[in-house]
Amino acid sequence: MNKKITLLSTAFWFHLSLVAQWANCLPDNPLTIKSPAFSEASVTEKIRSSQVFYNDNDILSVKNYLDKCNSKTEDELRTIQGNIAATGLKYQEILSLKDVAGIQRQIEDLKQSKISSIQTLEENLTKTRHSGLFLVVLPEINLMDNKNVFIRNAQSALAPYAISDLNGERIERLTEVKDYENVKDVITSFKGGDVTPVSDLMTNADYKNKCFIYVVKVNVSPAKKDALKTTSAPSGTGNEVVVNLMTDPNFALILQKYNVPESVISEINQKISTNSLVIQNENADADQRQAEILLQGEDEIRKIDHDIAEYTQRMQTRKVKLKSTIETIPGASYNPADAEASVLSALNTLKDRMTELNKQWNGIKEQELQYKETQVMIEGDPAEALAKETMRLYDQLQQNFTTIKRSMEFISVENFEVTDYKSADEMILYRQVNQIWSYLVPQSNGSFRLMLLAKFQIQDGKTPPVKQVVAEKPGLKANPVPKPAPAEGRNKNFDRDPRLIYYQDSLMAVRKRDSLMKGLYFNNQDLPFKNYKESALKGLEMIAIEKGAFYMGSEEGNKDELPVHSVWTDNFYLSKYEVTVGQWKIYCKETGRESVLFPGGSSDWNNDLPVSGVTWYEATDFCKWLSEKTGLNYRLPAEAEWEYAARGGNLAENKRYSGGSDANQLAWYNENSMLMAHPVGMKKPNALGLYDMSGNVYEWCLDIYGPYEDASAESGENKRIIRGGSFAKSSSFVRIANRSSFDPARRNAEIGFRIARNGE
Repeated sequence: MNKKITLLSTAFWFHLSLVAQWANCLPDNPLTIKSPAFSEASVTEKIRSSQVFYNDNDILSVKNYLDKCNSKTEDELRTIQGNIAATGLKYQEILSLKDVAGIQRQIEDLKQSKISSIQTLEENLTKTRHSGLFLVVLPEINLMDNKNVFIRNAQSALAPYAISDLNGERIERLTEVKDYENVKDVITSFKGGDVTPVSDLMTNADYKNKCFIYVVKVNVSPAKKDALKTTSAPSGTGNEVVVNLMTDPNFALILQKYNVPESVISEINQKISTNSLVIQNENADADQRQAEILLQGEDEIRKIDHDIAEYTQRMQTRKVKLKSTIETIPGASYNPADAEASVLSALNTLKDRMTELNKQWNGIKEQELQYKETQVMIEGDPAEALAKETMRLYDQLQQNFTTIKRSMEFISVENFEVTDYKSADEMILYRQVNQIWSYLVPQSNGSFRLMLLAKFQIQDGKTPPVKQVVAEKPGLKANPVPKPAPAEGRNKNFDRDPRLIYYQDSLMAVRKRDSLMKGLYFNNQDLPFKNYKESALKGLEMIAIEKGAFYMGSEEGNKDELPVHSVWTDNFYLSKYEVTVGQWKIYCKETGRESVLFPGGSSDWNNDLPVSGVTWYEATDFCKWLSEKTGLNYRLPAEAEWEYAARGGNLAENKRYSGGSDANQLAWYNENSMLMAHPVGMKKPNALGLYDMSGNVYEWCLDIYGPYEDASAESGENKRIIRGGSFAKSSSFVRIANRSSFDPARRNAEIGFRIARNGE
């Protein structure tokens, strides 16, 4: 008690007009301590040196003015919050329209697909064959020529007649049937034909009458004018006679005109009788095949035209909307010649605006003051007791007011049609006590009323602040405040998930534990991160897939698809199509490797089919070969990369299959494949432009199979992951999340692969 009496007897009452001396709501108070000097020792020393005391009216004035200041601050914060929300919404609106360039690329891809479909239609039409039986009479022949000369001249005279009778007639009929302009143009482009003699049925020369009689069965295939084979002109007199024996019953009269014996006419009649039914059946089959080709070609081209029209309309709508939206942003402008650059400029303008608004919000929020008060019974040294209670209130203020929430952070909305639109998101910010003011009011009963006022400083917004402890004794250094772990590029929603698995870590673990991968990886060349075509391997196109986070797994499948967990992937590339037979042939030729199984249950080596029947080791060796050939780090995709890409990457497609919810449009599986693989790229792609991620053939992944619960686990059989399902499996197997595994040393006609490489 003696220390208490001494303190009070030497103190002076510090009455002042508190409101008048505050600037920007910050009090003028000698009992002020700033960070990092928060400790009992520093507060004790401050109380002893200043000896500033207040009365109850002073405390009431402080509280009243504090309420007014904080109320004004809240009004300013609400105004800025509204501006942040408006800016964020505008940013989202631009993002939702920014795929104009992507739509344009899709239109160009569709146009190329249309050209390819037309070329396929033309190629298939040239493979149709119509049969005919023809008679050729060469009058006034040169008796010095031999039979081969006669036959050659007869065939030469026959060609235009056969083309006109067999090909021309049918092409004209098809033109009348098909009113769809694109297919009609294809049909009418076939002006000629390719005549192939099948069998010479009669080659007689009547030397008495100096004429040559030629009866032949021929096949005629459609041919475009520029593809028509040239045939030497006949060397006869120009009086050659050509008769279609299947349609002209008066051939006998023609032969009688040239005094041909009745025995020869009778023999020709026999030839007609023998071949007539066969030729009719052959032509009926050819007509049906031709109709099927046209029907399929028309269906494909119509669908592509429909998609082109739809995408074109969508692009025009987006451009109009994009222009009107960008022009509402101060400092941004729209360039119709470069929509992509306009979007980037507008987004950067909005980002700068958001940064400035955030700074304003933080600055005003830091003007907010909070207080705590208590009654202190003095035992022992009053300064020490008050300091101890001050530090207790400081801890309460720090604990109670550390976390603040602010709405309207940027949400990446790539496409309203495939992404759930969210207008706002709540961001957690953290702050730390930066300065404290202590108000001491002596009470008549020997106690003190203590009010502590605190000012906060906003931290980085991601990591809770760590209390900084100041050394209490000379020679001791204060504990440093640790810097938060870098989280650049990560989605904040996933940073908070304790189940977060980083793909980089699992991939490095695979590399370390698998000696087979040695020598596979190369440093990236300094290339821009964008889609590209690999010139070293024909048909290989790589899609740039931007880094991001996603939820991997599914609750609707097998237990090895659980738990659903969040995963982060870096930038990487993935091939647009599965590796094809044609590409595998190049690899086999250059490495001397023998071919593998027929692809996908097919009976031939169509170059556009996905290669299958390759082991995991062979697929890995293919990647190593291509890496050595190009100097880039081609490899198999990690399982997490594969699923991220199948889901549409950061375009965030939440669909059952890769690209949507309709398996028939997206995948070859057991209900539509006829239990065989099909050429790559025939189904619709997903949002990233990747084809056949669902169905066609399974695809090898880099990873050793293991359950999600234990990312480091390996199965006893050392199996490797395969993804995507196949042409022989049901639709549940071609789901994005479905997992399967297979012995890496075994072959299977349902398993192929696509390749990946590291991004920037």
